[in-house]
Amino acid sequence: MRLTIMGAGTPGISATQYGSAYAVAVGDTRLLFDCGPATTYKLLKLGIAPAAIGYLFFTHHHYDHTSDYPGFLLSRWDTGYHGADRLRVYGPTGTEQLTSRLIDPEAGAFAPDILARINHPISVRGYQSRGGALPRTPPCVAVKDVGPGPVCAGADWKITCAATRHVQPWLESLAYRLDSAEGSIVFTGDAGPEPGLLKLARGADTVVAMCHMTRAQTREDERDANLGTISAGRLAREAGVKRLVLVHHTRAIGAETLGAPQPGQAERVIAEVASQFHGEIVLGREFLQLEL
Repeated sequence: MRLTIMGAGTPGISATQYGSAYAVAVGDTRLLFDCGPATTYKLLKLGIAPAAIGYLFFTHHHYDHTSDYPGFLLSRWDTGYHGADRLRVYGPTGTEQLTSRLIDPEAGAFAPDILARINHPISVRGYQSRGGALPRTPPCVAVKDVGPGPVCAGADWKITCAATRHVQPWLESLAYRLDSAEGSIVFTGDAGPEPGLLKLARGADTVVAMCHMTRAQTREDERDANLGTISAGRLAREAGVKRLVLVHHTRAIGAETLGAPQPGQAERVIAEVASQFHGEIVLGREFLQLEL
């Protein structure tokens, strides 16, 4: 099983990391967790065609986790005619509505685009020249709003999820756990520390955890909504995991935005996490690949 970090950042615009997205290969199956800015482009940079992704899981609907969904969905449809299975999409309440608002044949934001590509002779010829067979049909997505508990399963893997705290009541948030014969990974999404997340992560091989703040940056009113260096490390320790991968960084933790990160900041972050957790700690970077 291989984990690839496609997006390790936040909504803060950065030339080195921006938004959240994580790809996992389990046998012949490829899964994507969140679909933040430029995810499709980043997949292609690594030679992963959108049509190769069979499953997409949203943790919540902040734009830094969802904004490339239209591009990913439509490019997968537009180039996925070589036997690609129907895309299966899961997420908290609002996932079905989001999808409908994008591709519904009557009211979807991209309905005119889709109709033009299906019907205009130039588009049809282009589609055929790329290997597409007629008649061309609109994109069809198997989408489902889900809550805590089992989500879906393949031949040798399964997904479960737990509700987390972040920005309720405006958005619901989920964390996901992938279990397979090759190992287990937990994706916290944007979440604060809580018993449900700890239970989901218990005994996992790898936890990909939000690490939004250093100890000095953590505000009292954000402790319940966001994991930081101390709370992420404590989660990993209490859950008994083997590896902690830190993502969703602010620029103070190491991403370039308007300027260079502070010298030594990454080392200080690792040291703060290590004060709580003594297993393997990885400061996640975009395009980093980890084997389980």
